[in-house]
Amino acid sequence: MKKHDELKTQIIHRPGGKTGGATWHERFSMDFLVNGESLYKLLGADKLDMIGRFSKETPDWNSKSVDVFIQKLPPDLGNGRVMLYVCSECGDIGCGAITMQISKNNDEYIWSLFAYENDYDPEMTDYESYKSVGPFRFSTEQYEQVVHNAGNSIALG
Repeated sequence: MKKHDELKTQIIHRPGGKTGGATWHERFSMDFLVNGESLYKLLGADKLDMIGRFSKETPDWNSKSVDVFIQKLPPDLGNGRVMLYVCSECGDIGCGAITMQISKNNDEYIWSLFAYENDYDPEMTDYESYKSVGPFRFSTEQYEQVVHNAGNSIALG
């Protein structure tokens, strides 16, 4: 039985476009693969028109995100949760995000309790749809290397 899950990344490309009066921007962001499976697809972020929080267009946010993911900074949300996939246009929790809890033991990081939530209506929070996902356990060394690489916006796009 393996002790740790394998974490890797891949680029998500969201093409820009225009229909009638609506315009959406092209985005390059990072997807996380756990044991070769895309969390972006597994969590349905692709169907919600979300992108990964690590994005080519947001180098300052990427740097902060690394520190949140390795727990040098507090979680994004007051409830102790971290945004993983966010609104493709603004990245704001108000538009809704797929979130998770990140915890750290001596030799591993753990991603668990995935959910969809926003910051204004607790009735919209959905843990149920994600209850079969995770928890995932990553070795500290491999995890921190992958997260630092994800935060390197030059590698995107």
